[in-house]
Amino acid sequence: MIELLSTTDSVFGDCNKDGRVDFKDIAALTLYWSLTNCGQCGGADLTGDEQVDNRDVDAVVKYWLTATTIPPLPEQASNPNPTDNALGVTLTPVLSWTAGSGATSHDVYFGTADPPPFICNQTTTTFDPGDLSQATKYYWRIDEVNGWGKTEGTVWNFTTMMSPPPPPPPPP
Repeated sequence: MIELLSTTDSVFGDCNKDGRVDFKDIAALTLYWSLTNCGQCGGADLTGDEQVDNRDVDAVVKYWLTATTIPPLPEQASNPNPTDNALGVTLTPVLSWTAGSGATSHDVYFGTADPPPFICNQTTTTFDPGDLSQATKYYWRIDEVNGWGKTEGTVWNFTTMMSPPPPPPPPP
């Protein structure tokens, strides 16, 4: 993916006054496109002729924009615990996984339906679903998230134990 960014510290071409010349400035140009007698046109009149036209677009593109590579989306989460298709899982598990490279947070999906419903976004790599039902199949998925987007994870599943183990016998 390509993002257009300013090549200098100048704010010329910065229509929305965020300190950068980027696609948001092109959007500002589009908003005020073909208006006349609009003063500064929300900052989009870069040539100072009280209208937004091709000359303003040219001022942004010709002088201030270069191609810069945007960082990639995060990799998928891996190493689920409990493992995929695990049987006899405790009724009080804490789910864990290895974060995908580049992830800054994790969308957690969990439930008895496939696909599981969204539960929350979090920054840790463990999730406590609470007390679960006996002999029930649960599905879960972790989508890895960063500032550039989201990578959908694989749906994993596990089945809980039939019943909790009996208490130990009393001492003699």
